[in-house]
Amino acid sequence: MEKASVGQWSLYKEVVQDNIAGGAWQALLFTTIFLASVFALYWMACMPSDDKHDGRDHRLLAGRPHGQQLLQSGRQMYPAMSQRPTLEAGSVRSLNPLNPPPSSMRMTARKSTGDNWYPELPTIYPPLVIPAAHTRLAVPVSPLFHDQFEVDVLGLSGVPLLTAALVLENGLRKVQISLHSAGTLLAIVTSAKEVFGSDGTHFGMLVQEGDRPECLQHTLRDRAGRPLLAVSTRQDRRDYKMTSISGGRVIERATAVRRPAGKLPAEHYEVVANPNVDAVLVLACFLAVVVFRSSQSSPVARSGRPSTAENANLTGRYWGYRED
Repeated sequence: MEKASVGQWSLYKEVVQDNIAGGAWQALLFTTIFLASVFALYWMACMPSDDKHDGRDHRLLAGRPHGQQLLQSGRQMYPAMSQRPTLEAGSVRSLNPLNPPPSSMRMTARKSTGDNWYPELPTIYPPLVIPAAHTRLAVPVSPLFHDQFEVDVLGLSGVPLLTAALVLENGLRKVQISLHSAGTLLAIVTSAKEVFGSDGTHFGMLVQEGDRPECLQHTLRDRAGRPLLAVSTRQDRRDYKMTSISGGRVIERATAVRRPAGKLPAEHYEVVANPNVDAVLVLACFLAVVVFRSSQSSPVARSGRPSTAENANLTGRYWGYRED
């Protein structure tokens, strides 16, 4: 454009110089022609064309879809919201749509089975959860088969740690577990074998497995039926074992073994909670299956010792002697 303008200007000068004597009208005529030529060149240079749209070369645009095509392709890539699968409450997205949600998300929809146990046991009283050692308790045998009792639960050294009392309130029997020193209530076990905290927290219910009254296994389950702890024994009920399932493995959580008088002055159950297991929870489950048995026949009577009826008047924190 610049070269054309210079050429036009040179031509204009030559025409004007050669014909300057020809009169003013000739000069005006050529001036008009020059200006018209310059305007035409400028208009041709500045007007947009189909080959150059928005400053982009048509060769670059030839292989690209237009905006409408991009919009349509985007709609094809992503389905409408009404066509997308919805997520139910509690579901989890997965990179593989064929993978089902984890079992923990399906537990509330059905009764629990053996493959969905809680990985950890609940805790009633954290101070009696010892991380690196067993917690050993001693519970006298004879009072457990009385209509009412109050006994000291001793530690390994014979020092009272807890108190367990079978009481009758509003016609219902229940076992209360308290701190020995302060009398602070820790747990309650009802005759239905339900375990509660002092604040009413429900820790589970011991459910008898099987239809036979002499069934030897109970399972502590939450309100949804999910298993927490299994309590099993033999026919003579001289020892108990408490287990749970974690990671597909059966883990022993506690034991209760009947011991004769010796270091301690009376026959007793030695209740041992494994490390990281709440001894109060273990004691509550043990008392639930022993005190609230379907059959109330006392193993003490079968062994030739005084029966329950003969010792019904024995109350107090019994350890082979009577407290008035």
